[in-house]
Amino acid sequence: MNMIVCVKKVPDPEIPPGKFRIDPEAKQVIPPEGIPPIINPYDERAVELALRLKEKHGGKITVLTLGDLASGVW
Repeated sequence: MNMIVCVKKVPDPEIPPGKFRIDPEAKQVIPPEGIPPIINPYDERAVELALRLKEKHGGKITVLTLGDLASGVW
């Protein structure tokens, strides 16, 4: 069984909302500096499920993501 899991980096949901800023032109949230993004918790669960299925049935897992390599986070 071959599986593909898509993951996305998101701002840490534990950060207080008051620390975020909004860029009105880009219509995007600007997370506070110095706090790296995390893997979307739902995506993390999907990777865990894929690992369990691989252990049970064998196969290969491929994880896909898009992001800015310049940020050094991914």
